[in-house]
Amino acid sequence: MKHAKHYHNRIGHHKFGFPHKHNPKKKLFRRIVFIAGIPLLFALVFLFIKNQPAKTLLIDNTQDQENTQLANITSNLPTGQENADVMVSGAQSDANVLGASSQKKAAQVQTQTSVQSALTINGYGIAAGGGLIYLGQSDLNRYFELLKALGVQWVRWDVDWSVVQKDGPSIYDWTGADRVAQTAQKYGLNSLGIITYTPKWASDKSCKSDVKCAPADSAQYGKFAGEVALRYKDSITYLEIWNEPNYFLAWGVRPNAGKYAELLKAAYPEIKKLNPSAVVLSGGLAAVSDEKDGTIGPLAFMKTLYAAGANKYFDAIALHPYTYPASPNYKAWWTHWQEISPIRKFMVDSGDAEKKIWFTEIGAPTGGGGKAYAANQVNGFKYDSDFMKESAQNDILKEALVFYQKNKDWMGPFFWYSLKDESDKKDTPENFFGLLRYDGSKKPAYDIFKNAISASK
Repeated sequence: MKHAKHYHNRIGHHKFGFPHKHNPKKKLFRRIVFIAGIPLLFALVFLFIKNQPAKTLLIDNTQDQENTQLANITSNLPTGQENADVMVSGAQSDANVLGASSQKKAAQVQTQTSVQSALTINGYGIAAGGGLIYLGQSDLNRYFELLKALGVQWVRWDVDWSVVQKDGPSIYDWTGADRVAQTAQKYGLNSLGIITYTPKWASDKSCKSDVKCAPADSAQYGKFAGEVALRYKDSITYLEIWNEPNYFLAWGVRPNAGKYAELLKAAYPEIKKLNPSAVVLSGGLAAVSDEKDGTIGPLAFMKTLYAAGANKYFDAIALHPYTYPASPNYKAWWTHWQEISPIRKFMVDSGDAEKKIWFTEIGAPTGGGGKAYAANQVNGFKYDSDFMKESAQNDILKEALVFYQKNKDWMGPFFWYSLKDESDKKDTPENFFGLLRYDGSKKPAYDIFKNAISASK
């Protein structure tokens, strides 16, 4: 209505009268002009009245469409955004009473920003692994300087329960996690915090691992998740519940989607209670097949979570769609890249179309004690020793980025694992997932990733 009102005032301030001078010679001329001007005046007034409601209606309809879009978005908000809905409603009512349209717009902008961060955020990041909390400040600064040089907006790292409460349920050591959270803030990067693994005193007694064990009591994990959410309320908004819970080596006991559903149901309410703005991701699912040790493929695992009602206890889904030695476009039943679209379809069919899929890890090693393979040279590949040529790592990244850029509307951020090789020792391919070699020099994939990030800004 603002523009229509100003248009009306401009018309209303025109002067249609004439000067009043008593000049007999011009009397007849003035009468003729006056008589001729009356129809013209009525014609102008008629046109103004006719057009004015149309302008007002157009503006009102535009505003209605904006309000409808805002209502549609906020209706899909996670639980933690409900307070924002109330804020917008109150702001709109106040604006109507006071005639303060600027207040209304400010409330809408603030809420739309919150919605975007929760539901439609994209971007690129590095999955750093579990080692950041062990770095001193100078090493941590150097690492984050490398992240900034690459241009990523995100870093994914472990808030490790087995480190923070290593010595018992009443003893806390937040030193390492505090340092990483504060450094990420200092360098302007978003943190995706993974709440991992269980300390020995809280582990499932049948666990066969010393470091990666499921908790004996989901409620204890939920309590710790809430403490993380509260402590890092101002620095970590995005939290991932466990890492690869469908994989035997990351769960410590036989993977069980029902047990993991209990973990989500314990953690989510605690997190939202202590930080309503938090965004909770399900644990990134490993690219594995069903195995005798209980390891479960991503699609089957996800279907069980939904059957248990656990989809109410996460805001987005995380996947780890590793493909090597194949590339993402390679067609084979065993490449779990082929499960991404079925998982997405299952989410949509289950009423979760608004939730995003995040790639919280993808990568390929370029060194090890075995043989170097080209992309899609799959026969005979041994995962514990063989590795990809640097050109193959480059090809895998390029194909993954093309897929991501085509499907951003239903995807969250894209995390590459990892930034830099952990070592130059060839005893394991695990040392060679970096975009940078151990000496700091760039592999071909580095510039591919950096250019994709630059093009997205």
